[in-house]
Amino acid sequence: MTTPKQTVCEVCHERLATHFVCNANTGKSSHFCDECFETSASAEDRRRSAELRAAHCQYCGAPATIGTMDHLATFTGEQRTMFLCYACSAEFNDYTMLALNRMPHGLSEQEQLEANQQLRQDAEKHMKQWVSERGSQ
Repeated sequence: MTTPKQTVCEVCHERLATHFVCNANTGKSSHFCDECFETSASAEDRRRSAELRAAHCQYCGAPATIGTMDHLATFTGEQRTMFLCYACSAEFNDYTMLALNRMPHGLSEQEQLEANQQLRQDAEKHMKQWVSERGSQ
């Protein structure tokens, strides 16, 4: 029997889901047990899962729990994946969302690009400082 926070595999409907895949393009989430993940998930999802299991948080070095597209980098034409632990992901998202909400409206395309580049630099600096302070507590 599962507890309220546990999810059952959507393929076999028997075992607990241990793989949670979210497609950022469609917003669709899939939940697989280990066995069904190996037989039912796409090759790309299996590759990304293996990559995540081997990754460490780019800020604190803890095992990564999240692998996501670096949305701030996409503003400058880069496509890269961020690997983060849960705590660093939450802090990074909080910091960048607050900064984006404070960004002035009506900026030209060039001004938006420059503001996003500055936000990326500021976020990196913030995260290094945050991890340093968190580690000394």
